[in-house]
Amino acid sequence: MAKFLQKIILGITVLVLSVGLITSIVAPFSLLTLIGIILVVIGWLYFSPKLNHLEPHKTKLIVFVIFILMILGQIMVLKYLPSSVYHDPFRVYYQAEQLALNHQSWAGTSYFWRYPNNAVIAVLLSWVLKITHLLGISTQLTMYGLSLICFDGFIASMLYIARKKVNNSPAIQVGIITFFAVLPLSYTYMIKVFYTDSIVLLCLTWIVYIVLDWGKHNKKRRYFNGVWLVCLTILGQLVKPNLIIVLIAGLLWALWNLIYYREIFKKEIMIPIMLLIVGFGVSVPAKQVILNSANYHQNAKYELPTTSWIYMGLNQHKHGIYAGDDVHGLLKLKDKEERQQALNHKIPERLQTYTFIGWIEHSFTKMGILLSSQPLPMAYTGGHVEAPNWYQKHQANLSQFIVLVQRMLWGSLYGLALLSTIQSFKNIKFERHGDQLGFVNLILLGYVALHTLIWETEARYGLVLIPMLFYIVWHNYEYLNSSISLRKPRLRKIFWWGLSMFIVVLGVTIMFAPRKNEKIITIAQRSQLSQQYHAKPTKLLPNQILSQKVRVGTKINQFTLQVPRGSQVTGHLINLDEQKSYKLKLVSTSKGTFMTNQHPLAAGYYEMELRNKTNQVQRVWSVALLDYRLAPYNVRSTQKLPAGSSFIYTFYDHQRGVHL
Repeated sequence: MAKFLQKIILGITVLVLSVGLITSIVAPFSLLTLIGIILVVIGWLYFSPKLNHLEPHKTKLIVFVIFILMILGQIMVLKYLPSSVYHDPFRVYYQAEQLALNHQSWAGTSYFWRYPNNAVIAVLLSWVLKITHLLGISTQLTMYGLSLICFDGFIASMLYIARKKVNNSPAIQVGIITFFAVLPLSYTYMIKVFYTDSIVLLCLTWIVYIVLDWGKHNKKRRYFNGVWLVCLTILGQLVKPNLIIVLIAGLLWALWNLIYYREIFKKEIMIPIMLLIVGFGVSVPAKQVILNSANYHQNAKYELPTTSWIYMGLNQHKHGIYAGDDVHGLLKLKDKEERQQALNHKIPERLQTYTFIGWIEHSFTKMGILLSSQPLPMAYTGGHVEAPNWYQKHQANLSQFIVLVQRMLWGSLYGLALLSTIQSFKNIKFERHGDQLGFVNLILLGYVALHTLIWETEARYGLVLIPMLFYIVWHNYEYLNSSISLRKPRLRKIFWWGLSMFIVVLGVTIMFAPRKNEKIITIAQRSQLSQQYHAKPTKLLPNQILSQKVRVGTKINQFTLQVPRGSQVTGHLINLDEQKSYKLKLVSTSKGTFMTNQHPLAAGYYEMELRNKTNQVQRVWSVALLDYRLAPYNVRSTQKLPAGSSFIYTFYDHQRGVHL
């Protein structure tokens, strides 16, 4: 029976990892990605035994040098390719800065009443900002610093844990740091946007390690680990409530060990699982204490029921991702209670629209979205606020290359985890080392089940699976290494042929593949509190002017400047190099109202100008944080305006790019 249950868990894991691998290749299909994944997997299997001959001091030196080079690269990206952070993270930054300055009002927008959990994140972040502001560190530098500390701390943690789990294998150490040093995600979303994902990655990595290695430490060390485990659980649950999956997986794993490994359960599992329960239990009152400290109170008029996420997850037209139409429909109802009553009917009605085959198809589509990586580098960023001219001019092709590398490495990680799981399926062992994989697999399957069968989904939610995938790869590393050593000649031949094929296909694609015009955001400032959350516009007094300078390093095919609906301001885009003025046209769309220019313009310095030529106050959109640089140049005004204010604008270019 035990072996049968293990086979079921491993079989489902094989299915999930297969979907992750296939998604990396076919969404959309890319021959280069397919060849690249095979090349990386075969290359790792071939070179891994060779790397294991490295002396310890050389391994440490290689890892250290690559780590430092990666950090330097990250700093260069933050300096020369800063991005406009928008949506949820920006609203959290804004509120956290207000709280850090003791402005304890939550009425600036309705966002935190709609999504109360993010209020906790804002309060926690405000505590950090109070300290950094005392030290003279800006809000922006604080966010960058936290991103680097959490994400690079996660990478360092993976290196430390791998050294313990895989007998200090040089190949594993070099492989981990090389993977993250080349991964585009390490230079985009994970360092440009400080949000919940990097925190949870760090917390989850250590939670799993402490639980699995509890029995290997002495009594004194266990006291320290126990306190650390509770603290990590509380923090992780506060910033990401779906961490509760770890507790559910832990309880199932504990039950398994209670039945089949009773002595091990008593010595190594019972206490860490109890500490997990304590951590999750304490997080509930801790959340309320944190919110009370910042004078936060829920508002049922704006709040969405928890089941609204289940409702969106069932939306076939949106494939189970966040559905704005569903949200706006619910917000038309009076309050949270009325919305819940409506959802009690809407969810069964939506379920009835599915056939069995349709439900299976929908579930696999959601799983593919969850396990994909293509959207990750651009998550929560609305374009670069500034960038070198060469980057702006070639952004279409550079973006394609970034996506190619991201998909190759992501698919390779799923591929290696799949090979490891297949080995486990073939060679199930009733021993402690073999049983540890059960906890990891249950966590992975729990997250996948939540966002595939119940909740809404998106690629960003799949980031939490990274440590689980590495644990799975490590689990059978030595077995894979020894079995593959017998096939070195074949692996060597496949690798070099694969590398040659990859280079040829890449060259042919670049030279002969048809180019398609792509609408590229070259320069933008899109951070905003948003009208949908009842953000308050700026009042432009009669006969007053607002203007903002911007540098664009490539040609302009389209320009948009967001304004409130019904505003009667007049807008111009002025070429400062040629002193030419272009009148902007007012256009209303489903995404908002914009002042636009559709005529092609040359690269150069421009000034965006809004004038109120009426005798009445007109509304405009401008946004400002007190200690956060939204754009290279601030809004200049003939009336009083908060320092550091910026318009909400986007410059587009149509570039001919090749799809890799």
